[in-house]
Amino acid sequence: MNKNIKKLTMLLFVAATTLAVASCSKDDDNNGGGGSTPTEEPTPDPPPGPAPDPTSDGFDANGASAALFSISSWDLVRFSKGNLQYNASTDTWRFAEKQTDHIGAENNQIADDNTNWIDLFGYGTSGWESGAEAYQPWSTASSYSKYLNQDLADAYEEADWGAHNAIANGGNRAGMWRTLTKDEWSFLLNSRNASTVGGAANGRFAKATVSGVKGLILFPDEYEHPDGVEQPSSVNDGGASFSANSYAPSHFSKMQSAGAIFLPITGYRSGYQILERDNYGHYWSASATSSYSSFALTFNPLNLTVTDIDRSGGRAVRLVMDAE
Repeated sequence: MNKNIKKLTMLLFVAATTLAVASCSKDDDNNGGGGSTPTEEPTPDPPPGPAPDPTSDGFDANGASAALFSISSWDLVRFSKGNLQYNASTDTWRFAEKQTDHIGAENNQIADDNTNWIDLFGYGTSGWESGAEAYQPWSTASSYSKYLNQDLADAYEEADWGAHNAIANGGNRAGMWRTLTKDEWSFLLNSRNASTVGGAANGRFAKATVSGVKGLILFPDEYEHPDGVEQPSSVNDGGASFSANSYAPSHFSKMQSAGAIFLPITGYRSGYQILERDNYGHYWSASATSSYSSFALTFNPLNLTVTDIDRSGGRAVRLVMDAE
């Protein structure tokens, strides 16, 4: 009997030892040899979603329109996301954040130490010393003879705001942008082939009020009007009023994503006085005349034209980038 008890005791000891070794082995596998209690593996982060589309609002990361616009029988450009603006105190150029943005009356604070932004400039005032007396962005001379009387091209290319300056939110590198010439503005508005818009073949432009701001909508060469947004009327009619079309911000946002460009009315600056700011848009071209004037796109409630005007007046600038 004692022998059997002793044998049973031995068997129980061996079984207990075997279980202990197995348990330690399992712990070693889970803990890399450590004696701590194994912890649950963390749940991996979900995979990232798709990267934001840089052209979802109609513009790429450099502020250039995804849509293309013909400016001759063979040349195409992309428009900048907003009018050109300048801050003298920091010597910074930028594009307006929204297409409807324009500074208006505060342009009367123009000065070499002005801490506010301006967006109405005398002709050729890029800051490049062109030989003209008035070449700085803050120039206010009232005589046309003080300003450059050459095209913003060739030897005078640097007098073009986009050629000479880095635009902070427009790629931040000089030479990326330029100003359209008189002939390019005219071709864009009057001659290019484009999509049918609002029932009009070759729909190129329409006057409108967008987010309460009067101005001119430019349609790209290829344009499909968004569903749920009222079709434009009076397309290609330079004599239409700004009330011909009216779009809320949410509706124009869809048009912008489809490629539409908006040029807000700006008025113009004469010295320190801001005039016609509720009814006229004035946008410089890169073309000068041999007399007192340079050419600009001008539109008002009754007319739209590319015409020569006094180059001492401060006008808006909307730059373009040549398509590659």
